[in-house]
Amino acid sequence: MNHSFRRSRAYNGKVEKRMRSLELPVGKIQEQLENMLTLTLGKNPSNIRRPRELIGEPNWKKVSILFLGTLKRYVSNRARPEGSIAEAYILKECITFCSMYLDGIETVHNRRERNEDSGECSKGLTVFTQTTRPTGCRRIDGELSDELRDIAHWYLLYNTLELESYLEEHKNLLHTPNGEDITQIQRREFPKWFKERMNSLRVNGSPETTDQLWALANGPNLLVKEYSVCIVNGIRFHTRDLDNRRISQNSDVSVEGDHEEQIHDFYGHLLSIWELEYMCHNKVVLFQCEWYNTGNTGRRKTIQIEKHCTSIDVSSRWYQNDPFILPSQAKQVFYLRDTKLGGHWQVVQCVQLRGVFDVPEVGDGESNDDTEANDAFQQETIAGVVPIEVANNDRYCRDDVEAEVISTDETMAEHEGNNEDEEHDIPDVDMDVDMDYDM
Repeated sequence: MNHSFRRSRAYNGKVEKRMRSLELPVGKIQEQLENMLTLTLGKNPSNIRRPRELIGEPNWKKVSILFLGTLKRYVSNRARPEGSIAEAYILKECITFCSMYLDGIETVHNRRERNEDSGECSKGLTVFTQTTRPTGCRRIDGELSDELRDIAHWYLLYNTLELESYLEEHKNLLHTPNGEDITQIQRREFPKWFKERMNSLRVNGSPETTDQLWALANGPNLLVKEYSVCIVNGIRFHTRDLDNRRISQNSDVSVEGDHEEQIHDFYGHLLSIWELEYMCHNKVVLFQCEWYNTGNTGRRKTIQIEKHCTSIDVSSRWYQNDPFILPSQAKQVFYLRDTKLGGHWQVVQCVQLRGVFDVPEVGDGESNDDTEANDAFQQETIAGVVPIEVANNDRYCRDDVEAEVISTDETMAEHEGNNEDEEHDIPDVDMDVDMDYDM
C-alpha cells in the first residue's frame, strides 16, 4: 500500500489483474542466456588486466574450473552426469588414439608442420644433400663480393667429409715455414690444387671424379641468390634485417667450432642467407653470420659463464674473416637483456624447440642401451627364486559353520529387484521437468 506508484497521479485505484509469471526451469533459463548474443558474462572487457610478469604461477583453481566447464559440455543425461562425463571422455581419448593411425585424413597428429624443410636427404656429397628450404624475399643477383665468394668456397671444401683424404694428401705436400699456420696455407693453395687434380682425372676418365666432386672443385657460379628466411630441421631462421622489423627473434644463432685446438661455442646473429649454384644443377645454402667476441681477448672480459646462465658482451666482434656456416650446424638461441651487468651484456637463452629432439648419434654396430644416472633400474633377468613350501594338509573350507545352500532362482530374483530399486531411486532434485525419463 505504501508503494510510490500508488501515490502518483497515474494510479486509478483499481486492483491489478494479470497472469502469474511462468516458473522456468534452470535449463530453459540457461538456453535463453546462450541465445542472447549481446550479453557478456563475467567481468567487463574494459577492466584493466594485470601485467603478465605480476601474475606469477598459474591459478590452478581457475584452470580446474575451466576444465570442469569442458567436462560439463559432455553431459547429455542430467540424471547421470558422472556417467555422461566418463563416457564422453573415454570416447574422446579413443578417437584421439585412433586418429594417430589414420592415413589419408588430416588430423591434429598428422597435419603438416608449419616449419617443414624439403624432406629426406638424397645421396651424394653432404654439402649438396642438406634438407633446407630457403624462402622469403629472394634476390637473384645477390651482392656477394669475390672475397666472400672465395671464403665461402673454401669453407665448403674444408667442411666436406668426403674431401678429408684430399686435404690430408695436400697437407703432406706442403712445406710450412717456421711459425706459419698450415691451415692458412691450405686456404690459399688447396682450391687451385684440388681443381687441377679433378680436371686431370676427369680428362683421363677416372671413376674417382664423380659429377658432384668435379662440380665442387670448379667453384660456384658468379650469380648467387639471397634469401631472408630459411627453414632447416623444423627451425625457422630470419636475417637480422627482417628481425629488426618484427617483435620476435629468429636471427640469433650458435655453433660449435675450433678455437686454439679446443671446442668453443660461438654466438652471433644471422646477416644473410646465400644459395650458391654449382655445375650439374647442384646447390648449397650458407649462412653468413656476425660473431660476438666470446674469447675474453683483450683487457676486459667479453663472456661470463655462471652455473645457470651465460652472459656475453655484444659490442665487440670476432672471426670476421670466417663468417659462413652450414644451416645444419646452426642452433637457434635467444638473447635477453642482462639486468645484473647491464650495458651491452645479454644473457644467452638456449631452448628445446617443439617437435625437435636431441637424439644421440649411434654408429654401426653400437648399441644405445646406456642408461643415465637418473633412469629407473629395470631388472631383465631373475637372479634367484625363493622356494615356497606349501603343506599338503592346508584346507580351504570351514568346519565350524554349517553349510547353507542357496538356490539359483532366489539369487536371480534378488538381483533383479535391486536393479529396479536403483532405477526408481533417481532424486527429483537433479531431474529436469522438460526431459522424459523411462521409469
